[in-house]
Amino acid sequence: MKKVILLAIFGMFCQLGISQSPLGDGGIQLNGGLGFRDSDGVPVYFGADFGVAQNVTVGPVLAFSDDLFSIGGNVNYHLDEALNLSPDWNLYGGATVSYIDADNSDYEDIDLGLQIGGRYFFSETVGLNLEAGGGTEITGGKIGLTVIVR
Repeated sequence: MKKVILLAIFGMFCQLGISQSPLGDGGIQLNGGLGFRDSDGVPVYFGADFGVAQNVTVGPVLAFSDDLFSIGGNVNYHLDEALNLSPDWNLYGGATVSYIDADNSDYEDIDLGLQIGGRYFFSETVGLNLEAGGGTEITGGKIGLTVIVR
């Protein structure tokens, strides 16, 4: 009986540790979806976030539309603990740097920008994401899915 009680207490503490931040140090999540843009079709984006500290993630971002391609990276600070949010929610802000290339011209650019975003997790590992900004000419904002893989 003692083992069952200890196992239950251990499980509760593990759950509380996870609920402090959807990702945390050492966590990995994958993101993908559609971007917002006035022209050149609907952008598609993919990315990953790697937890490097309890409230900080870094990761690559890839986006493309009809004639534009972007590859870059971002860093985000997650505000969940500071705002005492429910484990279902994740709010963050950060910066992105991206290399942009246009297929049909000699246009190339390096973009630097800021973003603010949020996620709502409807299960322990899958959520919806919405982001404004992002520092690329391809996606001025994004909407999509996030999957926590670790």
